[in-house]
Amino acid sequence: MEFELIIIGAGMAGLPCSIRAADRNKKVLLVNKNKSIGGKLSRSTGQIAAAGTNLQKRQNIYDYPDLHFKEAWEICKSTADQKLLRLAIDHLGETVNWLEKIGVTFPDNHPVITYQHDIYSTRRYQWPVGFGKEILDKILPIIDRFISSKNITLLNQTTLVDFIENNNVIEGVVLLNNEGKKLKYYSNNIVLTAGGYTNNEKLFTKYSPKSFLYTPKFNGSEGLVHKIAERNNFKIDGGELYKGMIGGVLQKSSDKHSVSVSINTIPQDRQPWEIWVNSQGYRFMREDHPSADYRRHKVNEQNMQKFFIIFDQGIFINAPPISLTNDGGLKGHINNQVSLTRYTSIKKLAYEMNIDFQALLNTINEYNNSVNKNNDTFGREHLPREINNPPFYCIESVAFALPSPAGIAVNEKLQVLNNDNIPVRNIYAAGEIIGNTRIMGEHYIAGMGVGPTLAFGKLLGENLK
Repeated sequence: MEFELIIIGAGMAGLPCSIRAADRNKKVLLVNKNKSIGGKLSRSTGQIAAAGTNLQKRQNIYDYPDLHFKEAWEICKSTADQKLLRLAIDHLGETVNWLEKIGVTFPDNHPVITYQHDIYSTRRYQWPVGFGKEILDKILPIIDRFISSKNITLLNQTTLVDFIENNNVIEGVVLLNNEGKKLKYYSNNIVLTAGGYTNNEKLFTKYSPKSFLYTPKFNGSEGLVHKIAERNNFKIDGGELYKGMIGGVLQKSSDKHSVSVSINTIPQDRQPWEIWVNSQGYRFMREDHPSADYRRHKVNEQNMQKFFIIFDQGIFINAPPISLTNDGGLKGHINNQVSLTRYTSIKKLAYEMNIDFQALLNTINEYNNSVNKNNDTFGREHLPREINNPPFYCIESVAFALPSPAGIAVNEKLQVLNNDNIPVRNIYAAGEIIGNTRIMGEHYIAGMGVGPTLAFGKLLGENLK
């Protein structure tokens, strides 16, 4: 059977791709390996940065893609794919407007500025009232309507097994359904939107060999299509640029896939009362540094990408809770339940956390001297009180992965490239499967995860012949 468009993956990129193609009366095959569609949308915060939106116009905010691109390029320090970053930014405004058109609502005060990442010069950051789930809730009836009109054929619990080739040209797909039956479908337009691989430690280590993998617990992201891409000589790169996000806590110290986002590390929102030390027992940065990128990179430089947050009973009593946030963007992520263990002495804490005791004791003494002198070695400005009143507390925190860093290489037309950087005929890709470093490089850019994923899927659906 032949379709005008075959989409592998019914998530953040695949859904807008299928809708916009069906809007043009195309016959679309939408392939989904799960029981229901949506991918990560239902648990996403849906945060998007965009210039020139109707939201901005209603707030009398003058903004345009050229300025957005200039600032994003500066934030990523020229490490992203310049053409793809530009392509995304040029289409983000219309993507947000499209979301409003299909019924997605945004808070009245949006867009805003958030300090989760290094900030823009103007308010261009927004998320739906109901976060990513609201986007999915508005998309589902549209998908159902196109299924009824037979513009979209949806195959759930079905996976891509391989491609069909004829004279070295891919012209179709081999699928496997939940009954173990292989199915063959043909198309000149095959779009890969099948997500990431951060639940596959072997693949993560292969693509980012110098990094450690910590993730929240979730289903999917097993890299099934990445393996097929490798077999077919598709180029996969970008993993070497990975830098984990900070604020994660392992719910089980022995389980690297039990990360909960539980720590507010944004000094503009909650000033740090605690100190951060590495496994050697030393401080390694200014904890209240205003740059999120600086803090993130410093944490990622530490052994096993982890650090320890140390404080005492005086700080426990007087400081705002470490999970407290007034940052609207962070509120969508953070879990304010942090279990704390008390230690009767610094020596006991160091022993239990496997930190060098003498180094940690010297570090705390040096910090206390800094508090007394109001002059810190690292330039920290917020020095509210010493750490000297037992019991003592320690939170082990890790730099963790959400989107997959490496991905299938594409050009500015979103055509998949082979290992010789030649476009693979009939094959396109969008979303997490192309890797988040493709858009952000080595430095996170605010609102450039969900937005480009939706925008690129939408763009392909609108333009493929």
